[in-house]
Amino acid sequence: MGLITGPQFIPIADRLACQAIELKNCINKNRSGISYYIRVHDKLCELLPGKGDFEIENDLISPANTTDEGMVFAPGARTYFTDIINGLNSHVGQRGVDESISTMDDYLNKSGINVHECYSESHLAVTGGSLNAVNVYRDDQIQMGQIDITSSGVGTFTDGEKLGTGSGDFVRDTGPLVTPNSAEQNVEWCTPSGIGPGIDVEVRVRGVNEQGNSVTEIVTIPSGTTSGVCAQFGADGFKLLDVTSMQFAGGNPGDIVTIRSIVERNCGL
Repeated sequence: MGLITGPQFIPIADRLACQAIELKNCINKNRSGISYYIRVHDKLCELLPGKGDFEIENDLISPANTTDEGMVFAPGARTYFTDIINGLNSHVGQRGVDESISTMDDYLNKSGINVHECYSESHLAVTGGSLNAVNVYRDDQIQMGQIDITSSGVGTFTDGEKLGTGSGDFVRDTGPLVTPNSAEQNVEWCTPSGIGPGIDVEVRVRGVNEQGNSVTEIVTIPSGTTSGVCAQFGADGFKLLDVTSMQFAGGNPGDIVTIRSIVERNCGL
């Protein structure tokens, strides 16, 4: 049996990722229900000053327990993610198919495929092993850099977020001590406030790709471009992990140009 191809693998991986998203959404909706019980508890305390916390909480907990006991989680649902992920890992790593591939990361690297962040999270939950950051794309856009023009050819560059470092495990959780780490993505330029009349803006964007190389692209944004316009750099795109600088010529006071990542693809059920 030959190795699964990209067009065969991607729909399976994306479908699993979307199902993981739906599952997370359901869990989050149920969590939000907790706030309902808190509100009811607080209101009952106001209306029934003679009742203690224990009595009120017991009245609320009993129907909640009954509801929980009535919920059934089918065995097939429990094993779905495990079966698919372990099955794909076993397939790509089987001996005699491609001796250069022994892990899912090997397969993704050789195939040039990136998986959705929720596939990576599911892979970690099932196997206990993280996928490499360069093989996982984020499901949200980030602003990677911005220029604010104060007069023609004069302004300031503000550095933004970066997608990753080009090595290490995929990291998505955000927080004061956590730095997300994912694959490079194509980027786009945007004009949040539009470009004033009469003077085009030429922007030279320099950044770093997954190979650690410094790369540069130049775009000319016509004068009169309206606010909210976004466009990818060229037909072939421009992939970056990080924007390191933005130089420009032209423009009018108040013109702003931002660089944002483009989500690689949207998963679908």
